[in-house]
Amino acid sequence: MRSLLLCLVVGVLSCTPPPVHLTGTGARASSDDYQNTVDHWTRAREYYKNLEGRFFVRATYLSWPFRQAQVAFRRDEERLTSRDEEALKDRHRQQHDEAHEFFVAAYTNEWEWNRLHQVGPNALWRIRLLNRGGESVAPISIRRIPPEDPVHEALYPYFGRFHTGYVVRFPRRLEDGRPMIQDSGGAFTLRISGPKGAVDLTWEVAE
Repeated sequence: MRSLLLCLVVGVLSCTPPPVHLTGTGARASSDDYQNTVDHWTRAREYYKNLEGRFFVRATYLSWPFRQAQVAFRRDEERLTSRDEEALKDRHRQQHDEAHEFFVAAYTNEWEWNRLHQVGPNALWRIRLLNRGGESVAPISIRRIPPEDPVHEALYPYFGRFHTGYVVRFPRRLEDGRPMIQDSGGAFTLRISGPKGAVDLTWEVAE
């Protein structure tokens, strides 16, 4: 409550998440460092109608620096061998090069609304990735993660028993071959929208 009041007093600008750096390396992570890394790459939004909270979502962008920090965290927490650590890093490298990937944790006040993985004309939600120029792409895939999944609970501490998780992947390039997201000086937005509400989660990219 105190931090919320502070945001209201000093203005929205001071409470805006800092820009992210899409290039570079992730720091070697201890448990405390990893939580800070998750916070840095995570955005949160809520949707209310008539003072009723209908839709709550948090999303983490799996950048290469974040992936390296996650590998280091798992190495320490799970006591991985050097071979297992390298295999995990190689898997993350491949996933990163193939797509822009987000982990999304969603809560809806009606359980049957929590169906972000369903696509098509009758889907309740539409998920899109937008860049600063307003161009957008649809997901390549959306994989549902059930509540209280132990692996994702460990990797994303905000993912609790009331959430459903989703791994959402988008193409890295537009149809004309241009990068969907610029490495510096831009921004990208994960938009989740439908008849029950809409939220935009935005990451500003540092110069």
